[in-house]
Amino acid sequence: MRLLLNSERAQTRIISEVQKKFPEWEVKADRVQLHLASGIWPGVTVELGRFQGSRKVKCGEPELHIDVDSLKIPVSLWSLLVQNSKTGLISMDRVDIEVAEKNCDREAVVESGQSLAGPSKSSKVPSTKSSSQLVPDSTALPEQLGLRSIYNEIRQRVSGLKIEEVSIFLSKDHNWSLKISQLHLNVEDPITLGGDLSIWSRWERGELRQDFSFALSLMGPLLEWNLETGVKEGKVSWTGQMDEEAKTFLQQLKVHQGPMSDLLSVLYRVGLLDVLPEMKRVWLNCELTQGGGFKRQLDFRTLPVRIDKCRIDGEVGNISVEPQLVYFNEPHLKSGPIAVKFKNLSLDLLFENFALPKMDVIFARLGNWSGQVQVTSLKEVSFSGILNGMKVNVSHQSLQGIETIEQIEARGSWRDPQLKVNLSHFSLTGGEADGEAQLSYDKQKNEGDFLVDFKRLSFSAPIQRLLFQKGAKPLQIHLEAGLKDGKVDHLKGKFGSEEIYGQGWSVKNIESKISQKKQEEFQFDLKASAFEWGEGFRYQDLIANQRKQLELKDEVQSLKDLSARVVLDTEGGRIERFRGKWLKVPLQFEGGWVRGEHLEGQFRRTKPSKTSELILQ
Repeated sequence: MRLLLNSERAQTRIISEVQKKFPEWEVKADRVQLHLASGIWPGVTVELGRFQGSRKVKCGEPELHIDVDSLKIPVSLWSLLVQNSKTGLISMDRVDIEVAEKNCDREAVVESGQSLAGPSKSSKVPSTKSSSQLVPDSTALPEQLGLRSIYNEIRQRVSGLKIEEVSIFLSKDHNWSLKISQLHLNVEDPITLGGDLSIWSRWERGELRQDFSFALSLMGPLLEWNLETGVKEGKVSWTGQMDEEAKTFLQQLKVHQGPMSDLLSVLYRVGLLDVLPEMKRVWLNCELTQGGGFKRQLDFRTLPVRIDKCRIDGEVGNISVEPQLVYFNEPHLKSGPIAVKFKNLSLDLLFENFALPKMDVIFARLGNWSGQVQVTSLKEVSFSGILNGMKVNVSHQSLQGIETIEQIEARGSWRDPQLKVNLSHFSLTGGEADGEAQLSYDKQKNEGDFLVDFKRLSFSAPIQRLLFQKGAKPLQIHLEAGLKDGKVDHLKGKFGSEEIYGQGWSVKNIESKISQKKQEEFQFDLKASAFEWGEGFRYQDLIANQRKQLELKDEVQSLKDLSARVVLDTEGGRIERFRGKWLKVPLQFEGGWVRGEHLEGQFRRTKPSKTSELILQ
């Protein structure tokens, strides 16, 4: 017995047996102690102090270094006598696993795909394939994992396993680590393995740490698993099962009340988002399920993923995804497009949270969106819905106001590289809008067209007063514009109204054609049946002075048959070919102004020939 239990002999024998069983490993231990246990059949516990193991690898394969503080392996004397290698409950205090890269020359890397036990049947160099594949190439996958063999081997070899803590890290990269604590293996029927898992990683924008609990169950060829983690008030779980012999597979990923702020924070820290959205009080719920039969081991690409019960709720509104199947192989949406529904989605909060330009100069409020988006592929998307509560800033001569658009119906599509948008059924607070707007844009050419067509357009009373001093009868507007490189390339159209009136003045039956002659020069060809003025008109004295200079004897308060060309550019503008009649006397005017200054020009009467200078402040 003394000879059998000698520690030095046991240490040599144990290390030797491990080397024979696992020739690809180099192992050693600082000490070996043997502990007797009492019972009907006395047992021996082999304790290895500071047990270390290093895996021998070829170029291109990762080196593994294992360091165990204390390894205890209970073995019954009866098992030793009958040469049964089954052990009792194996326990370890602390295990460190270091993953290193084999330092070798380039020629050796070519053979890195070969087995450690010897060269593979095929000596071809593995082809390099795109890393963008959703799953590995099925030809690189093993035929089977051999779950039943693993099940039988474990039940024959050990009675259980207990490890207080396992740490895994890379020797060269200290930016991530994995820690498993309270790991326990129960060899019953079924075999179960469970514990706690902690993953830590460091990125340029901060650190990430997440704690999980996991459980595995193996009964013959049937493997089941469960992985869970808490995220504030929510939970994320991954469950599944695989029967290797029946060749069936089922897995499900569930997110319950997952805070969007946490998810977006992860995407930001790993570099998938340029800004960190401040999306608080918003939660994600979703279920992704994949299941069915498979032919080749671990090749599940033919099994679709079912999206179900996916929705985002919170202060930004509600977003939900209709149930649908997504395939790994193209076409990814064989069963039809993915339908995403939006209810009261706050565009203001969305733009604010994602730091998008809101164009505050134009929009006081973007409003809420309710509708549906149909995603056929990443290159084909269509949408339809209603925008409520948009507020548009309106300014005129340093005065400002807000026009509220209660509702806009919007629909459109994106078929790479073409974008098309149609806006219709406008509803204005206190106003009227009968018309539509259309946009078509080619992303590849960076050009497009814009159309605005309103048969009747009336603003609210406050905006009417701001723009025209008093108001206007419904406007008719038709504009066609070409866009190129983000700018207006050409513009043409027309607008008109039966009457526009202000404080002491009105213009009757006004019409105008609009065109763009240069990049930043716009031309308006105006016509009106009459311009009338009366009490309260601020330029009555100026008109009276012009009448005297032109020797117009009759005192009237109107000009008839008006026409003119107005040209606007970045520097100011000018009035050309102004024609009108003072009763039956023809009048002409030419003039212009520099931006921010007064209008200067000259009135002319042909018979008799008279002229008058006009300076309009």
